[in-house]
Amino acid sequence: MDKVVLIVDGDAPRRAALTQVLATAGKPFALAPDIFQGIAALGRADFGALIASEGRLQSLRGLCRLARKRHASIHLFVMLKPGTTPEQVRQAVGLTVECLPPDVKPDQVGMRVLKAMAGPAPIDFDALSTAMVQMDVQMALDLESALPPSDDGDVFSDAPAAPQPESPPDEPSLLEGSLDDGSGSALLMGLFAQEVTGRLDVDAGPARGVLYFVNGEPGWAVLPGGDAALFKRLVEGRLLHPNLPRPAVPEGMLMGELIRTRHLEGPAVQKFTHDLIRERLTLLTTQRTGSWRFSEERDFMQRHPLVKVNSFGVILETCRKALTPDRLLVVGSEMERQYLIPGPALASASPKLASFARGADVGAIVDGRTTAGEFYQRTGLDVLMGALVVMVLLESRLVSLADMPVTAGQVPLAKAVVLA
Repeated sequence: MDKVVLIVDGDAPRRAALTQVLATAGKPFALAPDIFQGIAALGRADFGALIASEGRLQSLRGLCRLARKRHASIHLFVMLKPGTTPEQVRQAVGLTVECLPPDVKPDQVGMRVLKAMAGPAPIDFDALSTAMVQMDVQMALDLESALPPSDDGDVFSDAPAAPQPESPPDEPSLLEGSLDDGSGSALLMGLFAQEVTGRLDVDAGPARGVLYFVNGEPGWAVLPGGDAALFKRLVEGRLLHPNLPRPAVPEGMLMGELIRTRHLEGPAVQKFTHDLIRERLTLLTTQRTGSWRFSEERDFMQRHPLVKVNSFGVILETCRKALTPDRLLVVGSEMERQYLIPGPALASASPKLASFARGADVGAIVDGRTTAGEFYQRTGLDVLMGALVVMVLLESRLVSLADMPVTAGQVPLAKAVVLA
């Protein structure tokens, strides 16, 4: 059966023009005038392409990511509003997206869509990002319900709010997975790229415990023994007097109570928290078996002295300690001629990696046709540091290596392009 093209656009004349082009070519299509109907339509046919007007970028993210989850081989097209750049769309959506200029003609769009559907499918969505799609969808639906319609022709906002579709029964309210494939680093970078806020429970040997995340960055860690283990650690670290009785507070409230009563204060508290988080992250990145579970939770931000830690930096330090400089130099040289292929989470994580690449946009550099050696040059990193960064990108599954570049006819993952 021929795959269907879904058009999500509030502009009725443009919808009509696009459907005429597709009908002439004998391509089946479906129409949705707003984000709600677009999301609801994604489960009703075998879609091979989505054409959407830009609208609000957060809403577009939810629509596109749900489309990719339900239809792994779907091609995504976005018609830009004046003033928006493909880079802004790429960063917001984090997927393979072809951006069409505001003045593009319907016949050009139709030809480009038909050509794309006849070619290779985009790379599949990774499992972690797939599990988190419902968060993106709910955010889009909440945003469209909460914000009033704008008067700029926004396809996702100038239509009256429709009832929110129910989540499919197989959509988890709780995310969970296994570390049996050594994916601790990929898990951390997936949360990092998605900018999630909530609680990660880890049941994996020495890494067992709880980590709390704020916008994708770890902000607090709980030891396996809970507050009892934390109190012991504080006494052993000489941050508390050994004769101080442990405060009688509910589990999870110890640190906040010690700070409130001024038994803990000053830079030493921040350093203790930072070191504790780094220790737990390091154990997670080196753990090769076990399971994890993530749930949204925000009230913890009122209970703990949060210190954000960059997960990428912890993974990088772990890799650095695993290799001597001479071995790292050999590895860096061996990788120089291999091509870096971007993974699904790279676009979203890219802004947070700039400090490790001398301010360069890693997502823009890694386009499927750049070698590791060219990456070193374009970021200004020497072979040692450049190899270390590439190794962390590989360990985190943000990129993969290939002997040959992506073919000219294939749009690289996480690379937005403008229709000529």
